[in-house]
Amino acid sequence: MENQLVTCPMCEEGQLLVQVGLEQVNYQSKQFTVTYDFAICSLCGSEIVTPSQAAVNQARILDEYRKQNGLLTSQEIQQIREQFHLTPAQADDLFGREVNAFSQYETGEAIQSFTLDKLLRLVNQMPATFQQLQRLAEVNG
Repeated sequence: MENQLVTCPMCEEGQLLVQVGLEQVNYQSKQFTVTYDFAICSLCGSEIVTPSQAAVNQARILDEYRKQNGLLTSQEIQQIREQFHLTPAQADDLFGREVNAFSQYETGEAIQSFTLDKLLRLVNQMPATFQQLQRLAEVNG
């Protein structure tokens, strides 16, 4: 939405102006504040959240939830995966997750389990564990 004019879907005349604010969120019995993207119509004043803004906002909510629960953030998961030169699909196979799970963790569409989080931390801290995991995946694959 940045760098392009978008017409307001409410009045169909004004332009949506990108805004950033703070939003109080309740998620999974946790309450916290996150940076929240939205747009305001220049003519009618309607507040709109576009689909792309909603995706960014959701990712921020899930990452804050992860932080509050001691889980790796989406960026940290991606860094660990890239450290071992894995594609998201290879990481899905290696860690025994369903198809597209790592892509969803990294884009903020889903939260990893506490068990997977511990395994990722172990692999990150002890690279030899990664090699053993690869051998086990080959045996079971």
